[in-house]
Amino acid sequence: MKRANSGPGFLARVCVAVARGKDRVVRREIKAALRAGTRIDDLREAILQTYLFAGFPRAINGLWALDMAARLEPGRPAGPAPRASVGERLCRAIYGGEYEAMMARMRRLSPELALWILEEGYGKVLSRPHFGPRVRELLVVPTLAAMETWRQLSGHVRGARRVGASAGELRRVLKAVRDLLPSRVYGRAWKMVTRSFRGERLFGRSRSHDSLRKTDRRARRGYGEDPEPFS
Repeated sequence: MKRANSGPGFLARVCVAVARGKDRVVRREIKAALRAGTRIDDLREAILQTYLFAGFPRAINGLWALDMAARLEPGRPAGPAPRASVGERLCRAIYGGEYEAMMARMRRLSPELALWILEEGYGKVLSRPHFGPRVRELLVVPTLAAMETWRQLSGHVRGARRVGASAGELRRVLKAVRDLLPSRVYGRAWKMVTRSFRGERLFGRSRSHDSLRKTDRRARRGYGEDPEPFS
């Protein structure tokens, strides 16, 4: 049986709307996604993920809007998981050769925050099995662009490439949300994607694209290819 269309463009638009916090726009984008055949469980998971970036209030409002539009069935309760170790594995896959320097910087700012990043962000939220790393990063990038959190966006654009997203996929997902973003925000995010795929300067050292690809393959080892959940 052919699955309904739930391409990342529709999910990205809902994520951006939730992150920007305009209830009318959230309702409109959820209804449009549902009309296009987007799966309710995909929408639920995408909105749930936004709490990590936009906070509980906006994620709750997004899920409320989805419930009003689609009458959600009760979800399965989450079971316990070794969150820190699971989170570290995913975080290393996303940050590749940047991981040690990034975490050292976070620990210097706050050891507690560094642990929460692994436990809460990567272990509890981004490692959930509904979406794989590539699809999650394709949703994280436009969400962070919507919030204009440029430092985090830069890291996740590179991370998206490390876990298998192509430049074309990132550009398509940004195009899908273009009308929801101020033009200056869209333009800056687009430039970040372009720079990431041309080669980049990481932590003060210039690294070629080929060198990054080798680092990324090592970091991604163990995840394999992210299966495409959309058809």
